[in-house]
Amino acid sequence: MDGVDIVPGQKLVAWLRSLDGDQVPKDAARDALRKLREYRAKSWEAATAAERRRDATAAD
Repeated sequence: MDGVDIVPGQKLVAWLRSLDGDQVPKDAARDALRKLREYRAKSWEAATAAERRRDATAAD
């Protein structure tokens, strides 16, 4: 897709540094990081719950 970059998490900081533009205020950056952590935790929980359900169904 044009205009969409897929960036591995390990390379996110380097990718962000390579961007041109205005600096992000620290409060906004902290808020974005908090939201990413919350999303990651919810996604992990949803994935593990789905795996448990799948394993329980397969065991039946």
